[in-house]
Amino acid sequence: MTKSEASAQPSAEAEWSELLKYSLSLRSSADIFSASCARLHARNPLLPRSKLASMFLHKNTLLRTMIDPRILEYMRVLMDLDILQIPDLLGGMLRTARLEHAPTVLPGQEKKRYNSYISEEVLLYLVKRTLSYKTDKRRPKSVGETWGSFEAINLWMRLIVRRAIAGQHNGDESAQETPEAVGVGVALGYVVIALFNNPEVQSRIARGGPRKTLQSFTYSLSAFFHYMQNTLPQLASRLQTIHREHLAAFVPIVVPPSGGNHRFSSASGGLGPGAETILMAEIDSLGIIDSPGINSRAGPYIFLNSLFVGRPMTDDGVILSYMHSRYKGDISTLTIDLVTASFDTLSNAMFRNESAQALFLLRSFVVNKLPVLISTLSASMFPPLTPGFCITQALNHVDPQAFPSFSSFFDNLNDGGVFTFDVRQEFLFGCCLHELIPESSIEILLGEIPMQTLPAVGKYIKEQLVLQCQTDPERIEGLLGEIDGMTGNAGAVAGAITEVISNLCAAKETMSLKIICSFLARNVQALDVMLLFNSAPTILQPICHLLDTWRYEEDQGEYQPVYEEFGSILLLVLAFVHRYNLSADDIGIQDGDSFIVRLLSRGHVSKEIGDLTEEENQNLTRWTLGIFNVEAIADELMSSCTPQQFYLLVPTLISQSLTACHTKVMDLTVLRGGLEYLLETFLLPSLVSAITWISEHLWEANRDVNIVMAILETLIKPRSISGEAEIMHSTILDIIAKPVEHTLRGLQRTEPSRTDIDPLLQALKPHLSFKRPAGSYHTELESWTSASTHGIGGGGLSGSLRNTLQSLVLWSTTPDINMTPASYTHRQLLVAIQLLGAQKVLRTIIDEVKLQAQTETGVGNGELAMDIATTLICVTAASPAPQKPRSGYALREMLRLELVDVPTLYATDLLHAEILVRLHRRVETQLGLVNAGVPGLEAGLPGDGDVGDLLPHDVHDVDMTDLAATGVADLDDVSDLDDVFGSVGLLADVPMEL
Repeated sequence: MTKSEASAQPSAEAEWSELLKYSLSLRSSADIFSASCARLHARNPLLPRSKLASMFLHKNTLLRTMIDPRILEYMRVLMDLDILQIPDLLGGMLRTARLEHAPTVLPGQEKKRYNSYISEEVLLYLVKRTLSYKTDKRRPKSVGETWGSFEAINLWMRLIVRRAIAGQHNGDESAQETPEAVGVGVALGYVVIALFNNPEVQSRIARGGPRKTLQSFTYSLSAFFHYMQNTLPQLASRLQTIHREHLAAFVPIVVPPSGGNHRFSSASGGLGPGAETILMAEIDSLGIIDSPGINSRAGPYIFLNSLFVGRPMTDDGVILSYMHSRYKGDISTLTIDLVTASFDTLSNAMFRNESAQALFLLRSFVVNKLPVLISTLSASMFPPLTPGFCITQALNHVDPQAFPSFSSFFDNLNDGGVFTFDVRQEFLFGCCLHELIPESSIEILLGEIPMQTLPAVGKYIKEQLVLQCQTDPERIEGLLGEIDGMTGNAGAVAGAITEVISNLCAAKETMSLKIICSFLARNVQALDVMLLFNSAPTILQPICHLLDTWRYEEDQGEYQPVYEEFGSILLLVLAFVHRYNLSADDIGIQDGDSFIVRLLSRGHVSKEIGDLTEEENQNLTRWTLGIFNVEAIADELMSSCTPQQFYLLVPTLISQSLTACHTKVMDLTVLRGGLEYLLETFLLPSLVSAITWISEHLWEANRDVNIVMAILETLIKPRSISGEAEIMHSTILDIIAKPVEHTLRGLQRTEPSRTDIDPLLQALKPHLSFKRPAGSYHTELESWTSASTHGIGGGGLSGSLRNTLQSLVLWSTTPDINMTPASYTHRQLLVAIQLLGAQKVLRTIIDEVKLQAQTETGVGNGELAMDIATTLICVTAASPAPQKPRSGYALREMLRLELVDVPTLYATDLLHAEILVRLHRRVETQLGLVNAGVPGLEAGLPGDGDVGDLLPHDVHDVDMTDLAATGVADLDDVSDLDDVFGSVGLLADVPMEL
């Protein structure tokens, strides 16, 4: 450095320090700060980047406790401008990182303050986001920055591992890791993943780099992913995959003492190009022979259970293709087991006290869907095999206590059999309707005279029903009343209604469409039946296209009826979306600029006045005057603002009204009176966006809490409302009840003395069961995490899973005995994968199969256990397209990774090696046949990607201290810092532009 450069540095440092101080004091936006930085850097670029990074991190005291959002924005700006690089930020963080310094303070010393774990974690996610950019802002941009990033991340990995080891060896309580410290390690793991997913980094590694740097990084990564195995197993597996695929050439993998094939792991890691072929050839050379295999009673029972978790996924092709893959052409056994498993699934739901809605859906499946499936299978039956024979054999396996006859109805009033007493009779008449059995055989099969007859209208044909609706529009209302019937005709009715909806949308017959949509939106059971026979895109795509392209007619007279029709139709879409947690992709919408996509993604987000377009500003002014003036809302207002524009404007309208009330520009009485206009039928569906925004604002409201609560009371418990509007209002409460209840309970814990919360909670209580997520209730989760396995395999969630496997095996040992099915819910497996990781869940399953296969223990049910394990892996093998798996790996992928250990296990634990190989072969065989039967079908199998909110949907009632030891939240879906904030609950009240 020259003397002139040295003398210029203090001046440059002072200027940057003054800029930072000035920007923070004014809370300058990112754009203003960016312009200032560009000018300063152009004038004086001599300040070293590392010193600049340290300056930002040292001078901000908020970093000691939380994270100043402006500092985060400014860091991002500096990297976007190429003033800072990734190694500079990581190095600056390292100098003030708490993990670097020993926690003990000598007597007489002042305790030094370091950055909080939360601030370090969020800054690491900023680095991860910078590595993951899809634009020219992605870093690293140069070779030097690439290898500098490797060196900085290497130091961070060593630091975290060293700190963890020090805490274990010293026994110092202050040195033990806290959840916040663990969060830093998890964030660093995702930085490593982002680094190796970066195309430039991959290219530079392929071309070769500084061997010493890569070798050191490889050793550190090996220690780091072993450390992460106790924290987040699925993340550790991904890091191990990176180690094997990209770095195996530098240093062999260090395999932990639990076992592993050192030679094979270091050679190809099981995941590189061609590695799986090499591994399978080596395994085949071991001579492990497949055992005959059997189909357990629990197999189809588990499969059907998985179809009804969250959104019903009962496509005929999915069900029949999977069953064919299990039974390999044995149509007789397939049909018998399918019928038996259907009744077992309904019986299980009843004994588990599932909701009335869940029981109704399963009952409709048995009565209306199952005969259709049997009818399809009957095309492959040849004499002497008949559908009647299969149905008779299946009913011999059905538990008579779960499905009593009508004559024993009164004996079962107290045994829970009231709901299912006539299911066998309804099923048989459904089969008779589809000409599977003669009506005369029903009395013989029931053992008594039936109490019902075939429907007088006979068997419905979908095409005929559609034609009837076209010639007689009143027929539509009649069909809607039959959709929840138990006669065997529901499938034709649901199919006809779906086609009628599509035809009405194409013809823009919105008046008739409004009638259908209004009925379905207020009838939860009808929604379930519609999805029992149709896919979500088939139902919703035409409706969404109509709403997206809705335009006023040139000779439009009145506009209020247009708003009313639009709102009623939109409400059905919102009901589907919120009940089944559907995304725009689930509906099948490809246009990212469509109204529905914008409403689902941003419909609950308000805008600042300065961010509104001129047209939006004018519409906001008109609606504000229209709502809060004494006169009614005029047609002129609605003619100048389309319904699409209005619904996207609602959160901003509420936000500005709240601000006006807070600043005393508007009286609270006027505010409540004006918002009551939203309770009119033609505006009512806008309450979904309005109440959602208000609920989210309540988290960040301080002085506005009383105003917000008053608004919520106005909208949730209206003083007066018309009959038609009251029905629509009930549907809206169904949609918003759960998130609003969660917010209110949070406020209640913060302010327990408030008396205005309980009335709102009571008003929402009847609506809390509307949603069908795949998550568990807190009572379920608590029972699973507190489970014991009587000394086998430990307790907790993994122990509970082993208990479930044991009960399924025991139940399957006596398939010919009519006994209550083993208690099972697919939610348990999905939650276990989410909390424990696929690796631990898979090893739990394999350990139980191993135990069942050991004849010396007196068990000897290995083949039954093997079939059950195969089914569990198959039903979580793939996520429904286009959703992305929540966990790092599905069980099928993790099983492939476990095969790496087979050559070593073959010499040390032969039974374990045989189970791994046979299980893998059966899983691949079954799923391979599924794909062969229906191309692309595997993506439609129920899996751990269709889990919605896997954690309890009443999580506010859960003691999170108990869950903290279970696992760390999977942040695999984190794509930017907004997602981080949403995941960890940080800065919910700070608007971020990152």
